Amino acid sequence: MGRPHERAGPPTLRAMHIRSPNAVRSVKLISGGCTMCLKLLRPFGRKTAAIQVAALASACAIAMTSPTRAQVPSPQSGGPNETPMPVVTASAALRTVPVYLESVGTAVASRTTVVRSAVGGNLTEIDFTAGHRVVAGDLLARVEPRADQARRDQDATEVRAPASGMVGGALRRVGDRVSPGDQTGIVTISRTDPISVVFALPETMLRAVREKLLQGNLPVRAYGHDKVHALAEGQLRRGDLKPQQGADKGKLVATFANTDHALTPGMRVDVLVPANATRTALAIPLAAVRRSSAGYYAYMVTRHETAHVRPLTLGLVTDDFVVVREGLRPGDVIVTDGQEQLTEGSHVAIVEGPSPRTSE
Repeated sequence: MGRPHERAGPPTLRAMHIRSPNAVRSVKLISGGCTMCLKLLRPFGRKTAAIQVAALASACAIAMTSPTRAQVPSPQSGGPNETPMPVVTASAALRTVPVYLESVGTAVASRTTVVRSAVGGNLTEIDFTAGHRVVAGDLLARVEPRADQARRDQDATEVRAPASGMVGGALRRVGDRVSPGDQTGIVTISRTDPISVVFALPETMLRAVREKLLQGNLPVRAYGHDKVHALAEGQLRRGDLKPQQGADKGKLVATFANTDHALTPGMRVDVLVPANATRTALAIPLAAVRRSSAGYYAYMVTRHETAHVRPLTLGLVTDDFVVVREGLRPGDVIVTDGQEQLTEGSHVAIVEGPSPRTSE
């Protein structure tokens, strides 16, 4: 029976005879053979060699007893002992969704007011910024009246907004002469609540719109670059569909309340009008969708109860559901509540109803 393995003790020292006439007669080196130390020893004087050997011996002893980087244990992340995060889930499923007619339209102010000076004179001050909203009565500019009008009411030298809305760019510069009869005025104010969107549809699509309008006003949605969430919702009224000829043939005007001023005059938007048809598409609850700088995504739960990020290509939102064009398949389980506590690979526990709040 062999001897049990014994752990090596601290390095021992042995004597070595150095025959160089300029070296120390005997020095103590680390047992076990530090060949680098032997190679580094060169002929030195007695005192210098002793110092060199002592330093090398200390360095070798430290190196042989210290653990390397690979021997230091690294902390584990995640794992089976991770506390499951409570989440609410739903399944991606095929649903019946409406078909929409698509067009590109331009937002147009419902009313435009030209602002002019009440007196003739030089424009001395401009107090508005293009694109900002003003309220009726806000100060817009000041005018220094001509000498023959200096005795008039001084209030007339202040140009104030006659209506509320969004101001355009200045049509005059400081120093310009202005008068009540100027055709262009100093600036224009556009009313944007409500606002109109002008768009066109081909004759084949107009037939479907006419059929829908027979049942009443038709809901219309305006979208920006993101066709998932509508910028505004409006209506196409039955009276807006009038016989047109020439370049105006097929043009329609939809009205949007625009109380949040999401639409501005001149903005190009995608207009969607519901057709008299439906189709089947894969959809998930809108609550499952998250958004990052890279785009839309959802957390999909696997059969091992782990959550994984799935990038999504989305279609239109219908009620509380959104169409999924790419990224999921029917039956995939996705998280609808509790996503804020998840990261890629999080262990989850599926619960019914809203996920419980965790105390901070």
